[in-house]
Amino acid sequence: MNLCSFNSSTIVNSRRLVGRTMKTKKQKYPWLLISLVVGILVSSLYGSGLLDRLEWVVYDLKFQLRGKMVSDKNIVIVAIDEQSLKDLGRWPWSRRCHAELIDKLSRAGARTIAFDVLLAEPEWQDPDGDKKLVQATKASSNIIYLTACNFIEGKLKWIKPFPCLAQAAAGLGHGELESPTDGVQRRIKLAREIKGERFYAFGLEIVRNYLRVKKIDELEDSIACGNLRLPKRPMYINFTGSSYEQISYWRVLSGKFPADFFKGKIVLVGATAKCMGDIRLTPFSKGIPLANGIEIHADIIQTILKGNYIIPLNKLSIILLILLLSLGTAILIQGLKIRHGIIVIGLLLANIAIVCFSAFYHLHLHVPFIPLVLVILLVAISIIFWKIFLVEQKLTEKILEFFKVTRKKEDMIEQVEAIAELTRRLKELDQLKSDLMSMVAHDFRTPLTVIKGYTALMLDGDAGTISKTQQEFLNTIDESSDKLLNLITDFLDVTRIESGKFEMKYTEFDLKELIVSVIKGFNEISRGKNIALQLNIQDELLQIRADKDRLQQVLDNLIGNAIKYTPENGCVTIEAGGLENENIRVSICDTGIGIPTAELEKVFDKFFRASSGQKFASGTGFGLSIVKSIIDKHNGSISVESELGKGSKFTFCLPEGRVA
Repeated sequence: MNLCSFNSSTIVNSRRLVGRTMKTKKQKYPWLLISLVVGILVSSLYGSGLLDRLEWVVYDLKFQLRGKMVSDKNIVIVAIDEQSLKDLGRWPWSRRCHAELIDKLSRAGARTIAFDVLLAEPEWQDPDGDKKLVQATKASSNIIYLTACNFIEGKLKWIKPFPCLAQAAAGLGHGELESPTDGVQRRIKLAREIKGERFYAFGLEIVRNYLRVKKIDELEDSIACGNLRLPKRPMYINFTGSSYEQISYWRVLSGKFPADFFKGKIVLVGATAKCMGDIRLTPFSKGIPLANGIEIHADIIQTILKGNYIIPLNKLSIILLILLLSLGTAILIQGLKIRHGIIVIGLLLANIAIVCFSAFYHLHLHVPFIPLVLVILLVAISIIFWKIFLVEQKLTEKILEFFKVTRKKEDMIEQVEAIAELTRRLKELDQLKSDLMSMVAHDFRTPLTVIKGYTALMLDGDAGTISKTQQEFLNTIDESSDKLLNLITDFLDVTRIESGKFEMKYTEFDLKELIVSVIKGFNEISRGKNIALQLNIQDELLQIRADKDRLQQVLDNLIGNAIKYTPENGCVTIEAGGLENENIRVSICDTGIGIPTAELEKVFDKFFRASSGQKFASGTGFGLSIVKSIIDKHNGSISVESELGKGSKFTFCLPEGRVA
């Protein structure tokens, strides 16, 4: 065996060994670590409640997309409306009115009568009115009154109907609804206790009386009302979004209603007049209070009678689901090409949306949407960037392998062959890297555009009024989307430049107008830092034949960098004019942090960032590289002068670009 054959076999074996090592150590285990880290991160965000506000928006959206449900015809509202206030006078009315109302409703055959009105104090000016109300309540034996809780002398206490009325009532129920920090009414505790005194929900007491159940039983994990089984935890109301049958309070007192209108029904007496102030937010409100408290109690009653309350998944199940989905997503896409992986992610997101909304509509089950979508997107993005890293690492390893092999080569022909083979492989890897970057950048623009579109709709109020905190969250999403979109655009430009597909579209235009337009776009940013923008254009007209969009990109980058790296109260000067040889020169000069002299020759290199600027502001190192490529495409030149701590001056010239 000669030395050459030994070296060749050694090279082949070493390459195979490197390939196997990369496959087992770099492609098998990192995706598992990625899925675990992302799963724990999203679980922590969900468990800590940081995603709750966004999730409540989706929860309300489910109701709005589902639409309105048919309201129960056995529930009737006697409305204390504007007409009643006009005919009967200012609120509160005499208790005689309520006694007369109960008498008329009882004679009309109402099965249960409930007052969503707090009658806590006796009527001292008309004691006989209280007596008549108590007598009417006793005679009917089916009247439910409201209780409420409030702080009295710094202590939380129940506020109940005055004693005689409370004793005469068929039941007392609390009307204390629960809502998260956004103020939307979504749930109610069916049983609530304050200092040993326990009351069931107003709606539950009404249902108990309506079904003629003597007692509500509290079991180990539920509340029993006859054959109905209800949750011990707060019950999520299944809002109908529809109006219940209503009749004005004064019309009932006047006897102006059909004979069988109330027969066998639940009659709720409560305020609907806006001046009474009992207007609430519900999932159907879209940020505008529209539902009356009495209508929400009607929805609670219907929810209890039908047993179709919304069931939220418990947090432990959701966290387990997040972890499993994180692992499943990683398993699905880790072995796929980028384009196929993005298709799989799209299908996964569509299936998650279908499952979440179908479970809500058909099973009345609330499966959180935001954490599941977030975990899929984070796992996908992490694995895609890991694959890009692998491509770069393979390229580095091939270069190192080349230098190790060439040291052992003694025959010139074998060295030439090895160099040719390595060059071919390097070109393949470089092309693979460029294709990968182009694919990632291009395929991520579409979902980012969709995210920005929907964020803009929500900020404009098309999906309902949003709170100040929600607006801050949405603005953060919008700003982050802009940054990522700009990064993707730079990625695409770099790949086009490297692949030779960076084309120019030449048109004739006035360069002066373009410069003025670009400067206007930076006025607000410069005012925020108190930076003076000075413009000095020598000629009245600077007609030029060039690619207008690409020159705008150049000006955006150079002027944006000048403002970014100039401290507050600084100055940025833009100069432009024609030269004797019919060339056009544009200079952007700032009083910023400057660039070290030793680094000036690397300023236009891809990925390079000056050491002075790394601590001052963030960046990718693409901008100036793209700027130089655009100027080169115009057969122009660009240069930089800078002094550390005093500022920088970028100048570019466009030769033979002036038009007579």
